Amino acid sequence: MTKQDKEADLRQEAAQGVLWATLEKWLVRGSTLLGFVILGRLIDPVDFGVAALAMVFVGVLTALMEGGFSQYLVQRRTMDRAAASTVFFGVTGIGIVLGLGLLASSGMLADLLNVPVLEVILPTLSGALVLSALAIVPASLMQRQMQFRELAMRQVLATVLSVVVAVALAIGGLGVWALIAQTLVRLVVSTLVIWIATDFKPQWTISRAVLRELSRYSSATFFVGFLRQVSTEGEGLLIAAMGSVTALGYWTVANRILRVVSDVASAAFSRVTLPVLAKVRDDPPRLRTAFKAASATGMMGVAPLLVLVAVVASELVPLVFGSKWQAAVPLVIWLTFRGLAESLQSAQGSLLLATGKPWTELWLWVLQVAGQFACIALVISSGLPAVAAAIAGWSVFMALVRTVVVSRVSPVHLSSYSEVVRVLGVSALAGGVAWGTCRGLGLDGVPLIATSLLVGGILYLIGVRLFCRESMDVIAKTLPPPLARRSRWLTGKAKN
Repeated sequence: MTKQDKEADLRQEAAQGVLWATLEKWLVRGSTLLGFVILGRLIDPVDFGVAALAMVFVGVLTALMEGGFSQYLVQRRTMDRAAASTVFFGVTGIGIVLGLGLLASSGMLADLLNVPVLEVILPTLSGALVLSALAIVPASLMQRQMQFRELAMRQVLATVLSVVVAVALAIGGLGVWALIAQTLVRLVVSTLVIWIATDFKPQWTISRAVLRELSRYSSATFFVGFLRQVSTEGEGLLIAAMGSVTALGYWTVANRILRVVSDVASAAFSRVTLPVLAKVRDDPPRLRTAFKAASATGMMGVAPLLVLVAVVASELVPLVFGSKWQAAVPLVIWLTFRGLAESLQSAQGSLLLATGKPWTELWLWVLQVAGQFACIALVISSGLPAVAAAIAGWSVFMALVRTVVVSRVSPVHLSSYSEVVRVLGVSALAGGVAWGTCRGLGLDGVPLIATSLLVGGILYLIGVRLFCRESMDVIAKTLPPPLARRSRWLTGKAKN
């Protein structure tokens, strides 16, 4: 097979992967958003805060358990049953130990945080660690083989069933337990489905060679994954400890709104980025091309939606979730900047892991988390909006630091970000004009949201048509032929 044939095959695999991952994210996040809106009207902020506090411990322990195992399996040059089995028994054993640890410490944590219900909730969630452990190896092998169709069906089924159960329990007045049940049902269903779909069967063997190789690679990626989770869950713990559980409820809802938008818009591309970059890591020109496409297309999806959410947040949040969530509005607006920074950070992290630079990624995360926690500790006395503003500023600063560092330790040059800059500029311009139009017309409520979507959407499409054709061409290649033909206006390509 020639180099051109291999590149064509890789493009085809990546395109199919993006298509299925996009479908998964839209269906999963669509059903999650629908359930989230219903639950937000049925459940009080304090119950959201309690559930978020419980998930802090589950999230941190899950990161400890994963320990870079998934990335190791995805990027390993060759794969055999012994390697996969070694990782499987290792991660499953860790999951069992951590689950028992959470079970044993639940009473102490409930007393420490003065939230008595945690003494019952945390033992219930301890099984989530074992369920997550059982799914890591088969899911990683499917991602390595770019079997995104099977992964998509698994997530869609698990999410839909979990949302149905949660809404039913919330209607029944179970409050926080509806949110806990949602997590458990999702994990049970997704684990069962992936074991039905996979052809992986562990063999009773532990390879010392694999353990040595795993320790060299995963020592850094373990801490990267752990710090990522600490970044997400630790800020919630600090807000609950230094503020209140109700404050954590508002923070959780604001973050979840933006996570849903980011996942729907760009997570499909980010999920495919690591395996694609790993395949071309020994070819610098192809690596630069692949990274430029991944970073720009990811930003092209997430930037306009996040900007739009910031423009309409003052009307959207109370309209969708009710007036009791009004305090989340300034948080949504400020944290939009963090969402934009995280989109670029995701592509850069995949690049560093794919090119064997996990320690660089680790030290960047150490700096990221240290600054993030410092922001919370220093300004939380001024209120949650001040915390959100400080974290937004720190995230933008770290995005600039990451960009400089990555350009020095990898074949990717600063010029590779030109398309990202154009996408951000077009999004900001479209959002600014939409905001000015609505304010000039004195609109509010649904008319403001609809006008912002119409004006901002039209300007954004015109802008990317004029300035971001490379990214539009990449996106068009991921579409089925009928849709790709209809996208020619955006890519600027004439019919054959």
